[in-house]
Amino acid sequence: MLLSIEDPRAPKETAPAEEQRVRALGIDLGTTHSVVGYVLPDQDQKQVTLVPEDGGGFLHPSLIAFLEGRPVVGKKAVGLPGVLASIKRWMGKDNPPEVLKERSPILYAADILRHLKASAEAHLGYAVEAAVITVPAYFDERARMA
Repeated sequence: MLLSIEDPRAPKETAPAEEQRVRALGIDLGTTHSVVGYVLPDQDQKQVTLVPEDGGGFLHPSLIAFLEGRPVVGKKAVGLPGVLASIKRWMGKDNPPEVLKERSPILYAADILRHLKASAEAHLGYAVEAAVITVPAYFDERARMA
């Protein structure tokens, strides 16, 4: 038998009923900034709610740096040594700049997308399993697949 001990005075965190949960996030992975939004099932389908960035605002800087081998993304990466920007420009390209040679631009973009997903889930209070990610019109097939 599993025993759970809780403080009865503590506020109860309750996730919305399954039918009221966001089914997918919309992510615009931008070259300089990214935006994350969602529509709740009972909202007007034209009303998108944006996920705030740490420290306020809705533009998440598309920046990544590494501290002790761990990715630091967004506003927290601003001013850190070795911060990488404009990762999206190198998606699907054969010869990324020397600064990106350690890893594929796809892996850097994946770190940024994980950060955006985690920000949305922290904002919503529950996990979201799907996302729609915008693809620029100028991307060729190889960049779209990346």
